[in-house]
Amino acid sequence: MKQQKKSIKTTEQLKETIESLSIRNKTKRMNDIDNLIEFFKIDQDPTLTDYFETLTSNLLKILKKSNLIEKLKTIQLIQLISVIFVEQTSFLFEQFHVELSKFILERKNEELSSQAIKAISLLGFLFSFNQNYEVGLECMNFILEQIEEITKTETQNQHIKTIQSLFEGIGLIISSIPSYFIIETKEEFFDRILLSKESKHFPIQTHIKHEHEDANMMLYDYLMNIHLQFLQKDLPDTKIAITENVALLFFIQDSFFEDKKFPTTKTLRKNVLQAIEQSSFIDHKKDRITNQYAKEIRERFNQVLDSIENLIFPSLKITIKSNPIKIKKWHKIIQFNFLKMIFDSGLQFQLENNLFFKQLFDYEILRIKPKEKKILKSYFQENKKILKIKRKTEREKKFQKQNFSTTFY
Repeated sequence: MKQQKKSIKTTEQLKETIESLSIRNKTKRMNDIDNLIEFFKIDQDPTLTDYFETLTSNLLKILKKSNLIEKLKTIQLIQLISVIFVEQTSFLFEQFHVELSKFILERKNEELSSQAIKAISLLGFLFSFNQNYEVGLECMNFILEQIEEITKTETQNQHIKTIQSLFEGIGLIISSIPSYFIIETKEEFFDRILLSKESKHFPIQTHIKHEHEDANMMLYDYLMNIHLQFLQKDLPDTKIAITENVALLFFIQDSFFEDKKFPTTKTLRKNVLQAIEQSSFIDHKKDRITNQYAKEIRERFNQVLDSIENLIFPSLKITIKSNPIKIKKWHKIIQFNFLKMIFDSGLQFQLENNLFFKQLFDYEILRIKPKEKKILKSYFQENKKILKIKRKTEREKKFQKQNFSTTFY
């Protein structure tokens, strides 16, 4: 008989649910994991720290011994608690990185590998948020190794989800590590870049000559080439993540060129624009994607082109408790989209209550009185009416112009 899911409403229920993760009844355990996922999306119990070690210990046991569905849900839960307990990033990494890495390296299941990559990337990002950039770079290096391994296979179409997660993950980590810090890992990245020049699987045309071996510059040149190479592959599901990363890398790299006067200054913009334009021809029927997703890819390409050509940056407009908030620049947009993917329906709650989100996106929530709220609502409605009239007038003018021009033919 199928057990009914019961939502967690009290501290006692939370404690019981965490402790019951260790029982052998699979159905009960699955229900408990589902309940915890929903709880962490839309609640934050301050007493949870008392049961934190019990929770993580039980989750590790499930990762080691359970079936595929339980493993996937457990990784989802790990992603959620990683963001809620940012101060416990080191402990969570030590607890889970071995098992997560194993799922990625084995590649037995595409979905499992993809979710494990997201979890490792998220932990790497959170290390950087806590200014522990060394581990953040270790995570990035691990992801780069996986991308290189995939380039050696002839079955890349069978690993689309994995490739997508790899590029989403590497974008998230890059967005959080200060560009100047890369110099600290000079030798490790030199070895990787110099080896890649000789690889027949990964023929990267590095723009930097030997005499300009600056660790920071070489790394970003290397990363840009990986992205441009994959952007031109016939893998439409990966294009949004790759294009966003290209925009991020372009502006990091461009700042280096400006400061250091590398030969790449003249060619970077041209190469990036050319690669994006060549990859922007998407046929949703041929590529087996929805027309809506094809439009989304084209829209993202246009935003990136606009950023690079005209320095016009996209911004996300969100509302938190009647407070309009703008999220600007590519590194923040990449971070926001990744966290939105993890929290899904619980994102609004996290934006309102989670201090990590407020620190990351640098916003404050102002309490708006009902009277002020009414005035604001009236103001926005009035503006909406004015905009509607303006658009109608423009359409009429356009229609009249078209009719006028047809009289001469």
